[in-house]
Amino acid sequence: TEYKQPKEYTKEDFLKTYKIIEGAAKKTPILTSKAINEMTGKRIYFKCENFQKIGAFKFRGAYHALSTLRKDHPEVREVITHSSGNHAQAIAHAAQLLNYKAHIVMPCSSPEVKKAAVEHTYKANIYLSKEPSQESREEKFREILEKTKAHYISPYDDNRIVLGQGTAVLEALDQCDEHPDIVMTPLGGGGLLSGSSMVAKLHGVSKVFGCEPINRNEGERSFYGPKRVKNAVDAPLSIADGLLTNVSDLTLHYIKKNVDAIFSVSESDIAKAMRIMYERLKIVIEPSSAVPLAVVLFNDKFKEASKGKSSILIVVSGGNVSLDK
Repeated sequence: TEYKQPKEYTKEDFLKTYKIIEGAAKKTPILTSKAINEMTGKRIYFKCENFQKIGAFKFRGAYHALSTLRKDHPEVREVITHSSGNHAQAIAHAAQLLNYKAHIVMPCSSPEVKKAAVEHTYKANIYLSKEPSQESREEKFREILEKTKAHYISPYDDNRIVLGQGTAVLEALDQCDEHPDIVMTPLGGGGLLSGSSMVAKLHGVSKVFGCEPINRNEGERSFYGPKRVKNAVDAPLSIADGLLTNVSDLTLHYIKKNVDAIFSVSESDIAKAMRIMYERLKIVIEPSSAVPLAVVLFNDKFKEASKGKSSILIVVSGGNVSLDK
């Protein structure tokens, strides 16, 4: 619980975090597309975290969390987490670099590419849930935690993770040709949006928006409602498999404080935006990464909220897509 209490962070806190991960994480590029700018009527800067180590922004938070753990609790040598894939790979790789033993619980529905990376590339111990649901994953996780007594690192419900994820936007603000009017990220558990929104507001960005699949839009409902809600157990799945989780009390606190709006889009809109990014940016992305562009292209509420704003920074969250589908 020591890492789960909401805190007030400063520019200096994020700079300190950036210095910790700087040698390990990659400085990822910004891409632009004249064709996409013409389609949207905006100048869009894509921060390509699909080129990050393990193929997603999650490496930033994982490496920061383990580095902080080594300083705070040097006696701990084993870590555990549960994740649909990218956080699993991130913890496994960071553990490999910092000499921790890693135990990773993954849903049985995780893409093969993510399972193979965790087990074979990063040499972590992998355990699969019986069902693809978050509940089933958490049940398996409790079982392994009881056995191993390892230190738990949440995919998002942890300040060490939130600080690390915020460094993608911190880095991007230096790389853009102009100071963006809007920052947008996908929204799953809320670690990326929490960190990004804090950095954006600390650096005077006018608007921050979160973006979700409509099939799994409990973040949007929690944001506008009186209390945090969860996706129904039988809620339809989404091709954006990285965004199926629910926000936590910690991330919802940061999101309500620093985010201006949350928008959701349909599966077909996500697929269309994904195709545009493949064709115009010539990069491999996972469906979750296409959700913000889908919002820009197809969400009418976004179009209303972004009137008078011309430049947008979008965090492209990752590129771990299974090409078998």
